[in-house]
Amino acid sequence: MPWPIVALIFCYSNSKFLVKLYAMFKKRTPRTKKLKFKLQLLISIALLIQILIISTLSLFLFHQNVTRNAHAALVRDLDQTRSSVETLKHELYNRMHLLRYTIEEMPADQLNRSHLFKDIQTHFTSIDTDRAVLLSEQGVPIFRVEKQTGNLTSIENEVDLDRFNFVRSTYMRGGPGQQQLYLLTGTKVYHPSGKRYYLLFINSLNKDFANNLYKRTGINFVLFLGNRPICSVVPDFTLPADSVDSFKEIKIGSTPYKIHTELLSSDVSEGLHLTVLRSNLRDRLYLRWLNTTFIVSFLVTLIVSLAYIVGMTNRILSPFYELNSWLAEYLKTGKSGELTITQEGEIEFLTQTFYSMVQKLIKEEQIIRKQLHEISFLNKYNTEIMENLRAGVLILTPAKKIDFLNEYLRSVLNIAAEKQIIGMHYTTFFKSYFSPEGQWNNFPTLRFEGKNSYMLSMRDGNNTEIKLSLKLSRLDENDTESRILIVLEDITDTERLWNKILITEKVSSMGLLSAGMAHEINNPLGSIQSHINYLKAVETTEEKKESIMWLETETKRIEGIVKRVLTFSHDDSSDSSVSNLHEIIEEVIEVSRYSLKGKHIEIIKNLNAEQPTALIAQSEAKQVILNLFLNATQAIESNGLITFTTAEEEDKLHVYISDSGRGIEENHLKDIFNPFFTTKSSTEANGLGLSIVYNILRKAGGDIHIKSTVKKGTTVDVSIPVCIRRA
Repeated sequence: MPWPIVALIFCYSNSKFLVKLYAMFKKRTPRTKKLKFKLQLLISIALLIQILIISTLSLFLFHQNVTRNAHAALVRDLDQTRSSVETLKHELYNRMHLLRYTIEEMPADQLNRSHLFKDIQTHFTSIDTDRAVLLSEQGVPIFRVEKQTGNLTSIENEVDLDRFNFVRSTYMRGGPGQQQLYLLTGTKVYHPSGKRYYLLFINSLNKDFANNLYKRTGINFVLFLGNRPICSVVPDFTLPADSVDSFKEIKIGSTPYKIHTELLSSDVSEGLHLTVLRSNLRDRLYLRWLNTTFIVSFLVTLIVSLAYIVGMTNRILSPFYELNSWLAEYLKTGKSGELTITQEGEIEFLTQTFYSMVQKLIKEEQIIRKQLHEISFLNKYNTEIMENLRAGVLILTPAKKIDFLNEYLRSVLNIAAEKQIIGMHYTTFFKSYFSPEGQWNNFPTLRFEGKNSYMLSMRDGNNTEIKLSLKLSRLDENDTESRILIVLEDITDTERLWNKILITEKVSSMGLLSAGMAHEINNPLGSIQSHINYLKAVETTEEKKESIMWLETETKRIEGIVKRVLTFSHDDSSDSSVSNLHEIIEEVIEVSRYSLKGKHIEIIKNLNAEQPTALIAQSEAKQVILNLFLNATQAIESNGLITFTTAEEEDKLHVYISDSGRGIEENHLKDIFNPFFTTKSSTEANGLGLSIVYNILRKAGGDIHIKSTVKKGTTVDVSIPVCIRRA
């Protein structure tokens, strides 16, 4: 796409550019020249980078091709040289087999030095070897034949003949200081007469061997023993490190060479390496010519391109000078006159299109800016409301995945900031953090048709149960694919208050009923007690006296129950005395020691309240503490712990009584304050203890809360208004 099209599209997307365009294209100003220079510079840089990339890549490929060809030639040379060496070995093998066959076929009477020498001499003259040696089975030389007498040391005396039980070749060091290398080809000859011989062909790997091999191949090569040259057709040089199976560059004199080295044989400990060489001078001259050609081509292309860029930028920018005058008039008066572009082509079409669009663009921009401002304000306002709302807010996408989670719900659920909740399906989220309440068989599936509500429960970071009311609705009721709003309202305090109201109503009703019953029971109870006293006075039979005593005991027991019922129903609001709860706790523990008999219970007292005086009558405070202490001792089977803790919180004095007993079932916690409700046997309790405690605390303006875990224990929190002493 030409760059003017891009420029005009940008103008369309941002009308503020119109003002800037006028300033930039103002005629005969330095900014116009600067823009022209920048445009030419940017296009030149882009073109320069393109030319550089193409040229560099092409030059690199040419270099790689030259290097690859040189390496391929070295590999061919090395394979050809290695093949020539192997050909020499095969020639020696063939001649060795023929000679061995000749000796084995000779009659026994011809196995003398003269006949053997004659036959061996015949074969020796037709093969490329330096020496032929015939040894006895004990290794004693019978005779030797040499092409040049005295040039070779007697290497056959150092040979391990057991290695030549069959035809084979091997490389071996020998000579003074073991500095010379030899190629030995030999075999063991088995004559039918029983005589055994060893026949050896010995080639010295020296300058003559190298020249002969060079005549065969025409390839420069060097044989290295370790890193020491021993056979070469070029001046000696040192083999670079890590040259094996790689390509290296060296200099011999002033001539550069490329070399390739491979292991030829491991018969010697240092390893025999074959290195082939090729002069690198021709490749270097070719690459130098190639580099020069590329540089000249690059400069010519660059000059031509720059000239083209200058001409094209002048042609492209000229219509914008005409646009400048039209924009100046439009921005001053707000009226658009006739716009005429003298240059034909796509620039004329673009400017005319721009002219027809600019007015509409400015109006739409003003409308859009106003709407964006209102949307931004509403979005921020709604977000602030949802984030600070004291209720959990969830927004689900049409795919039922979480799109928004307010900070209140995150803090209540104790969700770490780094944990990713957005994008999670709502069923996974509900299963992880909530439990159903009431009739919700297909939990956590929700019905999204219409406005529905559900009941949930959860536990916060302090393991406190929280009751929640879930209400959901679609943000757009007319669109079934719209987002869904879910509000989770904490109704724990509301439900707790409602339960307290129900308990208070039950206790009040029970109090009125029990008061009437107690008075009615007291009347016949008094008559029974009078007759018992009479019978005690007139009866003389011991057996009957025991029965009368038993009747008296049970009657007093009934009387005690009636008194407790009267106490339960009696509202003694006139008693406004205060109590020191620390003293009462100490007194209750002391007088209740009898209930600890047969049990090993440890009592811990953390009486930390600085002001232990509460607004409650002493008798009522004793009854509250005593009932709760006895419940704690009864909850412990044999061994356990009971802890008393006091603390001041605002205007309340709290007494915490904790035990390590059997605990209370969760489904029983809502009923424990109901009169006559008990989880103990009928001989242990009558179900009025906690009801009386609740009634006493309610009258004193206090409260009671119980937390319990089965098999772990129970904690009772008693709060009573604190007595503030005035100086």
